[in-house]
Amino acid sequence: MAKHLDPDRMIRLALTAATRNPKLLDCTQESIGLSLLTASQLGIEPNGRDGHLVPYGKDCQFLPDFKGLIKLAYRNPRVNSFIAVAVRSNDEFEFQYGTDSFIRHRPALSNCGDLVCAYAICKLKDAEAQFVVMGKEAIEKRRAKAMTKNIWDAWPDEMWAKTAVKSLAKFVPLGGEFEMAVDHDSNIEGGSPLNVEFTNLAGTGDAEAGKSTSDRLADKLQDGNGNKSATEPLSAFELFEADMRAAPSLERLKEIRISAATETNLGALSDDEKHELDALSAKLSKSFEEK
Repeated sequence: MAKHLDPDRMIRLALTAATRNPKLLDCTQESIGLSLLTASQLGIEPNGRDGHLVPYGKDCQFLPDFKGLIKLAYRNPRVNSFIAVAVRSNDEFEFQYGTDSFIRHRPALSNCGDLVCAYAICKLKDAEAQFVVMGKEAIEKRRAKAMTKNIWDAWPDEMWAKTAVKSLAKFVPLGGEFEMAVDHDSNIEGGSPLNVEFTNLAGTGDAEAGKSTSDRLADKLQDGNGNKSATEPLSAFELFEADMRAAPSLERLKEIRISAATETNLGALSDDEKHELDALSAKLSKSFEEK
């Protein structure tokens, strides 16, 4: 288990996930526990950004996000940078393979158009950047075989980008952890005949009167003596704070800070919490620069 993924934290992440998606409460205790164990073994948090606890009827499965795969790649000391982006028809985009290979992408800020392709770029230290561009036909072929079509429909840009990440992983040595995560994701995508139950992250409220969502999931996550977990869901602030402290590079720290700014605009973080994260980011940035 990764150092920052202790059992109490994983349970709190599960409570947070159930608050966002109450359908997780219909899943069996065994499948929830196994999903948390899988996430811990892969080193990707099921925090709704890096990875997701997804209900397949009565079974819960852990599904890595493309952002979690990229974060995992950054743990490889050879990785200098890694990005993955979906491209839409009104973006300015061109690329070329060969001895003078390049990618140029200027996203449209409005009236973006339909998805046309996705790409992933990985730059290893002391090596040329490697990239892959996947067109609509290739990506749709993979989507047609996937058992997670509801998620593809809900988050198309993210799923297109993740498909490009997984394709690039075939050509760039990113380590055993990354390969395990990609293999797990591919197994979930193609190995289950069940339709994914997907709900809006805002949730639909508690189906059982008199109990909070956290209490209902805690009922499922009992210890061996039948004692319920006393933990509470992690707040958005706590998630970002932990992500910043676990950031493996200055580049990754900057990405997390940008995400925090976005969450502030959406109301998930207060201005005071944003200022506190900015101060932490500045402190950690200074530590990276002094290394």
